Amino acid sequence: MYCPNCGSRNIDYGERGFNWENGIMGSMLMGNDGFLIGFIGSNDIVYECEDCGFEWEVEE
Repeated sequence: MYCPNCGSRNIDYGERGFNWENGIMGSMLMGNDGFLIGFIGSNDIVYECEDCGFEWEVEE
């Protein structure tokens, strides 16, 4: 696997985690329960280039 941005093979991966922007927007639109929207996609695998910092997902 290589970085689609710079071509480096120095790649790391991990889970996306909680998305604070979506959680805050959800709570503004739907109240306190809308904060849970930030967990949508939190288990998706995200790849990151250690050289240029580019992040991407691979669709399965």
